[in-house]
Amino acid sequence: MPEEDSPPGDIPDNQVFVSFRSSGGGYTLDTPEGWARTESGENVTFSDKLHRIAVEVSDGSTLPTVESVAANDIPMLAASVEAFEKVKVESEDLPSGPAVLIRYRENSAPDSVTGKKVRVETDRYEYFKDGKLALLSLSAPAGSDNVDVWRQISRSFTWDG
Repeated sequence: MPEEDSPPGDIPDNQVFVSFRSSGGGYTLDTPEGWARTESGENVTFSDKLHRIAVEVSDGSTLPTVESVAANDIPMLAASVEAFEKVKVESEDLPSGPAVLIRYRENSAPDSVTGKKVRVETDRYEYFKDGKLALLSLSAPAGSDNVDVWRQISRSFTWDG
């Protein structure tokens, strides 16, 4: 079988995944094998070049809805994310339960060598269970074809217990 010719920013279709479990955060998800991992308590970030997967867990009081996210989270993101551009907000029915997806574009942090910034597209999923809110952010250069990879990761997220 010929090797896939992936454009810059695409995660290859033959990427191998491993299961990551956060005992402090109470969740499990599939992550690309070989990516750098940084943990801080129940939060974790995986990165490889211009790609980033991050999970942030906090206390929550209610299940996020499209309406609550539009009223609260979108203004917060617009104020804190450089060059924020909302693409869509929609509900998702995932194996772990209902979630809200926010898709937006932003500028990356400057490259440490060149100082250049890249336009990035982020899919942020908000999951809720038993007073805990998890934000799963999947980021890659805008225009990348990572639909299948992001789908696998977002569908693999499960709360423990």
